[in-house]
Amino acid sequence: MIVRSAFRLAFGAFAVALVAAAFFDLRPWRPLDARVRMHLWAEGAIRAGAGKAPVDLPPGIPLAGYRPFGRPASGPVETTFARTLILEAGGVRTGIVLLELMTLPASLAERIGRRLRDEGIECALVAATHSHSGPGAYDRAFLPQAVAIGRFDPEVETALVEAVHASLVAARGDLAGAQIQVGERRVRLAENRDREGRPVDDRLTRIELRRADGSPIATVLRVSAHPTIAPRGELSGDWPGAVMRALEEEGGIGFVLQGAAGDATVAGEREIASFAARVLAAAAEIEGIRIDQPPALGCRIAEFGLPPPEVSAMVPGPLGRLASNLLVPFAPRSSQVVELRMGSLSLFGVPAEPTAAVGERIEAERDRMVRTVGLVGDYAGYAVEPADVQDRVFSGRNAWFGAELGDRLVRVADLLFEPAGARAPAAAGP
Repeated sequence: MIVRSAFRLAFGAFAVALVAAAFFDLRPWRPLDARVRMHLWAEGAIRAGAGKAPVDLPPGIPLAGYRPFGRPASGPVETTFARTLILEAGGVRTGIVLLELMTLPASLAERIGRRLRDEGIECALVAATHSHSGPGAYDRAFLPQAVAIGRFDPEVETALVEAVHASLVAARGDLAGAQIQVGERRVRLAENRDREGRPVDDRLTRIELRRADGSPIATVLRVSAHPTIAPRGELSGDWPGAVMRALEEEGGIGFVLQGAAGDATVAGEREIASFAARVLAAAAEIEGIRIDQPPALGCRIAEFGLPPPEVSAMVPGPLGRLASNLLVPFAPRSSQVVELRMGSLSLFGVPAEPTAAVGERIEAERDRMVRTVGLVGDYAGYAVEPADVQDRVFSGRNAWFGAELGDRLVRVADLLFEPAGARAPAAAGP
C-alpha cells in the first residue's frame, strides 16, 4: 500500500511538472555577461607561413549531415585536409585553422587550442568549411550526434587533431616576411533559400599573403554559400575543397571561410566543378590593396552567455514551450567569438550560422572593415532575426536559441568595435 501510494504521488508530481512545462515558461533567464578573455595586439613586420596535412580517418565512419546520426558513405572517398595559417608580428602569434567539417564543436576546438598553445598561439580563428558530406563522428555532445554528426568516435577526433598539428608544423616551417592585400566584390554565387529574391551576403572577399619576392604564402577566400552540392553518398569537401585545391595549384595554401551563409544556398548549376570554377573566376577579378601599412596584428576572444533554448519554430506549435523547457538541462550555457585583426581588416568569427541580416548588423558602421565568419570555435546553431522564427523559414526552424542568439552576437560586436568615426582606445590598437 505504501509503495502504491508513493508511486501515485510520484506519478502525480511528474504529471503536474509536465503540464507546467507545457503551459509555462520555466526557463531560467541567462544574462549576456560578455567579457574579453584575451586581447593580443602588436605592431611590427609581419611574418606568415601556411601548411596543410591530410586527415587519416579510420574506416567506416559516418558522413555528417542530412540524417539523424549521420549516414554511411556509399561512394568515392575524397581525402580531406587540415590547413593552418600562422601570422606573427612583434611577439604576437595568431592565425587560422581550417577543417573540412560540417561544424566545429567546442570539444574539438579545445583540443586543437592545446596544440596551438604548444606553438605559442594563444588566440586563433579555428573554423569549419561547413561541408555537408565531410566526415562525422567528431562531436562529443549527444544532441549534435543525434541530429546529424553521428556517434562520437575518439579515433576521428584524434585524427583531426593530429592533422591540424601536422599542418601547424608545416606552417611554422614556411614562415617568412609577408605582405597582405585584401580585395572584395559583390557577385551572385548564392540565393536566399528562406525567402525567394531576398538579399544574401554576396560579398566575395579575397585575402592574399605573399612573400617579398611576390611568391604566394596563402589565399583566403570568404564566401557565403552552403556546401550542399556533393553527391550525398560520397565523403567530400564539397565545393570549398575543390576551390582550395585549385588555389593551391597556383602556389601557397588555399582557405575558404564561410561568411553570413545561414540563408544562402548555391545559385545556378549545383555541380562542384562548375560552382568552384565560378568562385575562382570571380576571385581572380578582385584587385587587392595593402592593409598592412602600418603592419599590425591582433586577436581577441570574448566569452558571452547563451540564452536559454528556444525551439518553438522546430516543433508543432503546442509543443514549442514544452520542448524548450525540456532542453534547458542539455543546452550549453556559454560560448565565445574570436576577432582576428590583420591591419585594417577584422575577421569576426562567430560560433553559428548567421543569416545575411544578422551579419549586416554585426558589421554595420564599425571603425574599420569587419567581416563575419561563421562556424568558428563552437556551434550554437543558426543566428537569425525574429521574423525568421515567426515565419518558420528554414533558418528559423534550425535556430536552437530563437532570435536571441543573433541579438547577442551583435551586442558582443558592439563591445569589441567602436562606431564608425570614433577613435578606438589605445589598448585596442589604432
